[in-house]
Amino acid sequence: MKKKNCFRITLHVIGGIVIMALFVAAIMGLWNLLIPAITGWSCINYWQALGLAVLFRLLTGHFGGHFGRHFGHRGRHRHLHERMHGMSREERKEFIMKRLNRFSDEQANYEE
Repeated sequence: MKKKNCFRITLHVIGGIVIMALFVAAIMGLWNLLIPAITGWSCINYWQALGLAVLFRLLTGHFGGHFGRHFGHRGRHRHLHERMHGMSREERKEFIMKRLNRFSDEQANYEE
């Protein structure tokens, strides 16, 4: 089991690196295709495109990755966790179904 988890983690890390490399290559390609033709500025290399990606992330504040996106939900939904903590399995299931039904009713009203 431990070997399987190690393989999954390695696969996720390699996949993340590949996705980031493709993203930076797309930035470089779009820059080199559009910016020199529009403004007359020079083309950029891969490392300059990586710098642009990092600069964009710094300026927009979108650092955090997978863990950063979900971390804020803990505080926002803490009352639900505390409420469900003392419930039995059946009570939790009923509580979740009530909340899901309420959400689907709100969606139906919104679509009308």
